[in-house]
Amino acid sequence: MTDARMQAAITAFNHYLEKGIGRNAAAGIVGVLDFESALSPTAMNNSGTDKGGALNPKGAYGLAQWNGDRQTALALFAKTKGFDPALYTTQLDFVLTECANSFPAVWAAIQANGDVADFVTKFVREYENPASPAPEIAGALATARALLALPAPAPANAPPTPVPASPAPTLPDPEIAGLEALYSILEPFDAKSRARMIAYLLSRNTP
Repeated sequence: MTDARMQAAITAFNHYLEKGIGRNAAAGIVGVLDFESALSPTAMNNSGTDKGGALNPKGAYGLAQWNGDRQTALALFAKTKGFDPALYTTQLDFVLTECANSFPAVWAAIQANGDVADFVTKFVREYENPASPAPEIAGALATARALLALPAPAPANAPPTPVPASPAPTLPDPEIAGLEALYSILEPFDAKSRARMIAYLLSRNTP
């Protein structure tokens, strides 16, 4: 895989992560799309088995190499959203919409974010449904695992580093003895009474 193609895969992977898709599912989807189109949103395939549609009258089109009515659905999705159907992110988002609306088992697998090999197998067989699924599963899985090997980004709202508490001040022995005597006097009273008495003592020292 070229550097440019890997960077496109990383961009798509991060796009799905930002949408809240789990890492295994995100990597699996991108791996399959990479196998289908080398992640080119304007890729066309005019082989004899492909069916033309609204965006390529002679055959398959786009990241997922959509055919026939599925091309029309992509074009309608883009028009409804006011997006260019050839835009990278438009097609990435359409994959999710299409799965949610037309491929409930695949959508459930996306939400479950299970084992990446199982996910890729399901996505290839049910979403892409090629004549020969084994080569696509193997190729997509290689790309997916390369993406999963990348370090996970730091949480957006990482908790701040705890600040060590300041050590308690060291008191001379006479002051400690005075506090112990004061505590023994105040101990029988309830908390509110102790608070009032301490406040009164402090007020007497105020100029």
